Amino acid sequence: MRKLLDTAAVVSLLISGTLAAGSIYGYLYFSTPANQEKLQKVLIDKVKGALIPSVGGGLSKSLPGAACGWGSLEGLVSPGKVKLF
Repeated sequence: MRKLLDTAAVVSLLISGTLAAGSIYGYLYFSTPANQEKLQKVLIDKVKGALIPSVGGGLSKSLPGAACGWGSLEGLVSPGKVKLF
């Protein structure tokens, strides 16, 4: 019975120590500015990749000039003279 309790105590200590060390490492890793920039770039790319195909439902493929940006709208609106109402 004593061996079982000692084994459970050692396993508990290992689990607690691993969680504490992992938390400290994670905090120190993600608190550095270089790693924050990396994480932001990765997350922004993943969100853009997930959102952009769903916005418009492929409408941009059917519009002429959509592949080259706003080129097809150049003659319609002059900069600085846009009236909304």
